[in-house]
Amino acid sequence: RGNMRVCGLCVLILSLYLCFTHAEITKILGVSPADRSLYRSSGSPFACRGNPQRTIPWARVNDDYCDCPEDGSDEPGTSACIKGKFYCSNKGYRGETITASKVNDGICDCCDGSDEYTRGHCKNNCWEMGQQMRKEAEEEKKRYRMSSRSAVNVADPRNLCSLPPPYRYEHVLTFRKN
Repeated sequence: RGNMRVCGLCVLILSLYLCFTHAEITKILGVSPADRSLYRSSGSPFACRGNPQRTIPWARVNDDYCDCPEDGSDEPGTSACIKGKFYCSNKGYRGETITASKVNDGICDCCDGSDEYTRGHCKNNCWEMGQQMRKEAEEEKKRYRMSSRSAVNVADPRNLCSLPPPYRYEHVLTFRKN
Protein backbone atom coordinates (compact mmCIF):
# COMPACT_ATOMS: atom_id res chain seq x y z
CA ARG A 1 0.00 0.00 0.00
CA GLY A 2 2.91 2.36 0.66
CA ASN A 3 4.29 1.61 -2.80
CA MET A 4 0.95 2.61 -4.33
CA ARG A 5 1.14 6.01 -2.63
CA VAL A 6 4.71 6.55 -3.83
CA CYS A 7 3.71 5.47 -7.35
CA GLY A 8 0.70 7.78 -7.32
CA LEU A 9 2.87 10.65 -6.09
CA CYS A 10 5.41 9.97 -8.88
CA VAL A 11 2.64 10.02 -11.49
CA LEU A 12 1.32 13.30 -10.08
CA ILE A 13 4.78 14.91 -10.10
CA LEU A 14 5.45 13.68 -13.64
CA SER A 15 2.07 14.96 -14.82
CA LEU A 16 2.68 18.39 -13.29
CA TYR A 17 6.15 18.53 -14.83
CA LEU A 18 4.81 17.67 -18.29
CA CYS A 19 1.99 20.21 -17.98
CA PHE A 20 4.32 23.04 -16.98
CA THR A 21 6.97 22.08 -19.56
CA HIS A 22 4.34 21.97 -22.32
CA ALA A 23 2.84 25.27 -21.19
CA GLU A 24 6.30 26.83 -21.26
CA ILE A 25 6.88 25.75 -24.86
CA THR A 26 3.44 26.62 -26.20
CA LYS A 27 3.32 30.10 -24.63
CA ILE A 28 6.25 31.24 -26.76
CA LEU A 29 4.72 32.68 -29.91
CA GLY A 30 6.44 33.87 -33.08
CA VAL A 31 9.19 31.23 -33.20
CA SER A 32 10.06 29.67 -36.56
CA PRO A 33 10.19 25.86 -36.83
CA ALA A 34 13.96 26.07 -37.38
CA ASP A 35 14.39 27.88 -34.03
CA ARG A 36 11.91 25.99 -31.82
CA SER A 37 14.63 23.87 -30.23
CA LEU A 38 16.23 27.08 -28.89
CA TYR A 39 13.07 27.83 -26.92
CA ARG A 40 12.85 24.60 -24.95
CA SER A 41 14.02 24.91 -21.39
CA SER A 42 16.79 22.48 -20.58
CA GLY A 43 16.98 23.50 -16.94
CA SER A 44 19.54 26.20 -17.69
CA PRO A 45 18.65 29.86 -18.22
CA PHE A 46 17.77 31.25 -21.65
CA ALA A 47 20.84 32.53 -23.52
CA CYS A 48 20.39 35.49 -25.85
CA ARG A 49 21.26 34.45 -29.39
CA GLY A 50 23.13 37.66 -30.20
CA ASN A 51 25.09 37.56 -26.93
CA PRO A 52 25.14 34.02 -25.42
CA GLN A 53 26.95 35.33 -22.32
CA ARG A 54 23.76 37.21 -21.44
CA THR A 55 21.33 34.80 -19.80
CA ILE A 56 17.91 35.32 -18.29
CA PRO A 57 15.43 33.09 -16.44
CA TRP A 58 12.87 31.40 -18.71
CA ALA A 59 10.08 33.31 -16.96
CA ARG A 60 11.42 36.48 -18.61
CA VAL A 61 11.14 35.11 -22.16
CA ASN A 62 8.19 36.72 -24.00
CA ASP A 63 7.35 38.89 -21.00
CA ASP A 64 7.09 42.06 -23.14
CA TYR A 65 10.43 43.43 -21.88
CA CYS A 66 13.52 43.32 -24.09
CA ASP A 67 16.33 41.61 -22.18
CA CYS A 68 18.33 40.77 -25.35
CA PRO A 69 18.65 44.13 -27.15
CA GLU A 70 21.30 42.79 -29.55
CA ASP A 71 18.77 40.67 -31.45
CA GLY A 72 15.46 40.58 -29.54
CA SER A 73 15.67 36.79 -29.24
CA ASP A 74 14.00 36.77 -25.81
CA GLU A 75 10.83 38.37 -27.23
CA PRO A 76 9.84 36.45 -30.39
CA GLY A 77 6.15 36.95 -29.70
CA THR A 78 6.02 40.59 -28.63
CA SER A 79 6.98 43.99 -30.00
CA ALA A 80 9.25 44.80 -27.05
CA CYS A 81 12.55 44.62 -28.96
CA ILE A 82 13.50 46.95 -31.79
CA LYS A 83 15.51 44.21 -33.54
CA GLY A 84 12.97 41.47 -32.78
CA LYS A 85 11.42 39.16 -35.38
CA PHE A 86 8.06 37.38 -35.34
CA TYR A 87 7.40 34.22 -37.34
CA CYS A 88 3.94 33.76 -38.89
CA SER A 89 3.32 30.06 -39.58
CA ASN A 90 0.48 30.86 -42.04
CA LYS A 91 -0.58 27.22 -42.40
CA GLY A 92 -2.04 26.63 -45.85
CA TYR A 93 0.05 29.39 -47.41
CA ARG A 94 3.70 29.99 -46.56
CA GLY A 95 5.44 31.02 -43.39
CA GLU A 96 7.09 34.39 -43.15
CA THR A 97 9.02 36.51 -40.70
CA ILE A 98 7.95 40.06 -39.92
CA THR A 99 9.53 42.72 -37.75
CA ALA A 100 8.42 42.59 -34.14
CA SER A 101 7.09 46.15 -34.29
CA LYS A 102 4.17 44.79 -36.33
CA VAL A 103 3.01 42.50 -33.49
CA ASN A 104 -0.27 43.62 -31.88
CA ASP A 105 -0.28 46.93 -33.76
CA GLY A 106 -3.88 46.53 -34.97
CA ILE A 107 -2.89 45.58 -38.55
CA CYS A 108 -3.16 41.98 -39.72
CA ASP A 109 0.28 41.28 -41.23
CA CYS A 110 0.11 37.47 -41.01
CA CYS A 111 -2.61 35.80 -43.07
CA ASP A 112 -3.36 33.56 -40.08
CA GLY A 113 -3.75 36.57 -37.76
CA SER A 114 -1.14 35.26 -35.32
CA ASP A 115 0.56 38.66 -35.10
CA GLU A 116 -2.60 40.17 -33.58
CA TYR A 117 -3.17 37.59 -30.83
CA THR A 118 -4.20 40.09 -28.15
CA ARG A 119 -6.92 41.63 -30.32
CA GLY A 120 -8.14 38.50 -32.11
CA HIS A 121 -9.81 40.46 -34.91
CA CYS A 122 -7.92 39.02 -37.89
CA LYS A 123 -9.56 36.52 -40.21
CA ASN A 124 -7.42 33.52 -41.11
CA ASN A 125 -7.35 33.63 -44.90
CA CYS A 126 -4.16 31.63 -45.48
CA TRP A 127 -5.95 28.74 -47.15
CA GLU A 128 -7.55 31.04 -49.72
CA MET A 129 -4.23 32.80 -50.40
CA GLY A 130 -2.53 29.43 -50.71
CA GLN A 131 -5.10 28.15 -53.22
CA GLN A 132 -3.98 30.67 -55.82
CA MET A 133 -0.31 29.93 -55.10
CA ARG A 134 -0.90 26.18 -55.43
CA LYS A 135 -2.87 26.66 -58.65
CA GLU A 136 -0.05 28.71 -60.19
CA ALA A 137 2.54 26.16 -59.03
CA GLU A 138 0.53 23.30 -60.56
CA GLU A 139 0.29 25.18 -63.87
CA GLU A 140 4.03 25.86 -63.80
CA LYS A 141 4.69 22.21 -63.03
CA LYS A 142 2.57 21.18 -66.03
CA ARG A 143 4.45 23.63 -68.27
CA TYR A 144 7.73 22.22 -67.03
CA ARG A 145 6.65 18.64 -67.70
CA MET A 146 5.57 19.58 -71.21
CA SER A 147 8.80 21.45 -71.91
CA SER A 148 10.90 18.59 -70.57
CA ARG A 149 9.14 16.21 -72.99
CA SER A 150 10.11 18.35 -75.97
CA ALA A 151 13.40 17.80 -77.73
CA VAL A 152 15.79 19.77 -75.55
CA ASN A 153 19.49 19.20 -75.91
CA VAL A 154 20.39 18.64 -72.25
CA ALA A 155 24.06 18.39 -73.13
CA ASP A 156 23.96 22.12 -73.84
CA PRO A 157 24.12 23.92 -70.43
CA ARG A 158 22.29 26.96 -71.86
CA ASN A 159 19.16 24.82 -72.23
CA LEU A 160 19.34 23.57 -68.64
CA CYS A 161 19.28 27.12 -67.30
CA SER A 162 16.03 27.87 -69.09
CA LEU A 163 14.14 25.03 -67.40
CA PRO A 164 12.85 25.69 -63.87
CA PRO A 165 13.83 23.04 -61.31
CA PRO A 166 10.82 20.89 -60.36
CA TYR A 167 11.70 20.85 -56.67
CA ARG A 168 10.99 24.58 -56.49
CA TYR A 169 7.28 23.90 -56.87
CA GLU A 170 6.90 20.58 -55.06
CA HIS A 171 6.75 22.12 -51.57
CA VAL A 172 3.70 24.27 -52.25
CA LEU A 173 1.66 21.35 -53.54
CA THR A 174 1.79 19.41 -50.28
CA PHE A 175 -0.55 21.62 -48.23
CA ARG A 176 -3.78 20.10 -47.03
CA LYS A 177 -6.67 21.95 -45.50
CA ASN A 178 -7.44 20.76 -41.98
